[in-house]
Amino acid sequence: MSGITAETVTLNNARNHFLCNEDGVITAYVPEKIDVNEHCAIFSFTRPGHGQKQCEMYVWHDTVSWTTPISCLRELDVVCEGLPKYQLYSSSCPW
Repeated sequence: MSGITAETVTLNNARNHFLCNEDGVITAYVPEKIDVNEHCAIFSFTRPGHGQKQCEMYVWHDTVSWTTPISCLRELDVVCEGLPKYQLYSSSCPW
């Protein structure tokens, strides 16, 4: 059975990082943007052994059903420039 744990830490006296331990593999997620008004957040990370920066955008559950947060989409293009994008959900998709 897989186990996932998470904790918040400060690395190198910098902004907080979120460490995710998934089956013994620890990945540091860096908060790049958190927009409490549009209910979205962007995190960047590099998975151990892969070496390539990746990004994920999270949207509050209640927000997904009625809008796509434009501010986070724009910031995603800046923070994750050149990386492929995959849309996993849309406000037009019924739940």
